[in-house]
Amino acid sequence: MKDESRKLFLKYGEKYQKAIKEENYIEAFVAILAGIREADEKNDREVIKVMIGLVKTLNLLISAKYGVLHRNHLGAYAHKCFLCANNYKKEELFSGSEGAICKNCAILAHKTFSLSP
Repeated sequence: MKDESRKLFLKYGEKYQKAIKEENYIEAFVAILAGIREADEKNDREVIKVMIGLVKTLNLLISAKYGVLHRNHLGAYAHKCFLCANNYKKEELFSGSEGAICKNCAILAHKTFSLSP
């Protein structure tokens, strides 16, 4: 990632991380959208791709928090974890609207965004 791209991502990534730690998901989403808007103005596709990845992660975190991840009805790509890309049995994955996630990645994502540095 270029230095300018890294600075842009960190500017909004820190706001996102702070909002996640406070469980303020609306502010986290606003930080992502602001980052995407500024990256679009600067025509920085790399930052946009990373920010879209944060949207998917945010969706999985919200789904996990409010208990809407289901072990059934997983669909065609349910055998692969969205984050680590490892293969699992259907019963070992949780699904959300963006894909399936394994227990290990769900725990890691929760710890990453809920512990203060």
